[in-house]
Amino acid sequence: MPGNEDVIAALAILIESPRGQERACRKYLKYAKSALVERTPIEFVFVESERRGNLGDADYVISCRIREEAGAEFVRAYIWELKAPKCYIFERDNDRRLKPTKELYDAENKLLNYFYENRGSELFRTRFGVSHSLDVRMGGIIIGRNSTKVKGNYEPESKRKFYEDAIRIRDEYFYRHCGIKLYTWNFILDYINPAPPPTQARVEPSELLPQPLDPGRIVLSSDAIEPESRDCQ
Repeated sequence: MPGNEDVIAALAILIESPRGQERACRKYLKYAKSALVERTPIEFVFVESERRGNLGDADYVISCRIREEAGAEFVRAYIWELKAPKCYIFERDNDRRLKPTKELYDAENKLLNYFYENRGSELFRTRFGVSHSLDVRMGGIIIGRNSTKVKGNYEPESKRKFYEDAIRIRDEYFYRHCGIKLYTWNFILDYINPAPPPTQARVEPSELLPQPLDPGRIVLSSDAIEPESRDCQ
């Protein structure tokens, strides 16, 4: 089994390749399985690539046993649609708006159809250890890389803003309602190779001790001195 550094280096090369590397990249999802499910799993139950169906082949399906907050345990299956890292995610619609590329449209359409078919399939639920149709979920879509977020001639700052707007709109009115995640392949790479936690500045113990007061620098306002109570006279 390759070491983590070898895995990271190999996936990084595939992500930046000018060729379509969807199937090659898919092999590395086994190192990021927890990113493809909703909660930290108790155990993974079954994984299958190119799951054959009447409407087509689902790219990647993974099931796992999870424990809800109330303590109930369920096996849930998540269906994922994959596109190559070289695919663009959004493209120019006009001077101030983006639209999904045909590759993203295609991934969304396939994901919806494969979910619709497999949720009602007893054979599918049996294979993945799922007891109820409500536990078949749409996982999401993995497409593109950092350099293929937007296709179009925009200034860098405009490209960033338009991309954020396009993601926010799609998440608010489509993805969040359906439980769909949208990942780039760079996200998968970063999940396998997380950045180290930020370092904290060292504080010397002497800096934590209370500092002595300088009596010469204490100034009392006359307003701060309570008048002597006449009740004590």
